[in-house]
Amino acid sequence: MNPSPSRRMLVVIGVLLWTVAILPAYYVVHKPLSAAQFRAVSNVLADLLTWLAMLVVATALGSRLTRRVPYHSVLERVVFSAGLGMLSFALLTFGLGLMGALYRWLFWVLLVAGGLALWREFRALIQALRQVRWPRPHGKWSIFLSLFVVATLLLALPIALTPPTNWDSLLYHLVGPERHLQAQSFTIEFDNYLLFAPALGEMLFTAGMGLKGDVLPRIIHFGYLLFTLGALAAFSARYWERRLGLLTVALFLSFPTAVQISTRSYVDFGVAFYTFAALYALLNW
Repeated sequence: MNPSPSRRMLVVIGVLLWTVAILPAYYVVHKPLSAAQFRAVSNVLADLLTWLAMLVVATALGSRLTRRVPYHSVLERVVFSAGLGMLSFALLTFGLGLMGALYRWLFWVLLVAGGLALWREFRALIQALRQVRWPRPHGKWSIFLSLFVVATLLLALPIALTPPTNWDSLLYHLVGPERHLQAQSFTIEFDNYLLFAPALGEMLFTAGMGLKGDVLPRIIHFGYLLFTLGALAAFSARYWERRLGLLTVALFLSFPTAVQISTRSYVDFGVAFYTFAALYALLNW
């Protein structure tokens, strides 16, 4: 004998009410997320969102500065614009340091003001990206390479979101920026001669630490890995074949050292990207 629709409805309502009553009571004792864990997760999300804000404003700024450049593709435009925008951030931080104006609040004021001033440029970039027909992997080999690239980056990103523990980071890459921010200006101290090395990356780290903290430099350096991969893909599409871009990116990521270093607050990928981008731009010219 089949139950009537009203009885089935009562059973469903009863199960739902039981679930609503039991689950909260269970998690009152067995807390799925403590307050400390919630703050830690929130802090990681804040680091990631701050980096995305920097990246958006930097890319829009670079696109505005090179709006008359005849790019070959949208990817090429985005890569060069992002690199130029981040370079502008570094030079701006250098200027603030010379003026003794390395205030943490000022970095946020400049970032928000830049976002508002470049909003139209950002919208134009979004529209250009929407019009692009991104190639889909065809065949087992292309699918394998795509999965390898995505999996490698997804495994590396959480490492970049952890606090710095590497020797060079704690010895000088983050020491100089922290001293600059504390003094609100450039400091000249002879206890660590490594602080007198070329400081393009450290200027970006200073801006990142001024905006958020010592994790942001790690994400900034990881971002330069993404810039380098984008430049390799765009270069392959322009000078070789479009399908070779995926292979080029996968081959680059197959070096364990490259992926490992990209998650640290180092400057290696800044050097790698700007060196390759300079050669790329020269060949385009």
